[in-house]
Amino acid sequence: MKMQKLMGALILILMLGATPVTAQNMSDSQVLEYVKEGIRQGKEQKQLASELARKGVTKEQALRVKQLY
Repeated sequence: MKMQKLMGALILILMLGATPVTAQNMSDSQVLEYVKEGIRQGKEQKQLASELARKGVTKEQALRVKQLY
């Protein structure tokens, strides 16, 4: 079930497609850990996707992380 939430959050990031110009870069493992921690905290997928987009996670990176995990 948790993996479904993780995949759902990553898919939502793909759908948002917003990448701030001044965004920081996160490694794939950081993105995965961020999503896992957010799920543990009970955050909604939409909230996680928005937070990751603000942190500079791109659609391409979200796809890559989804494929790896």
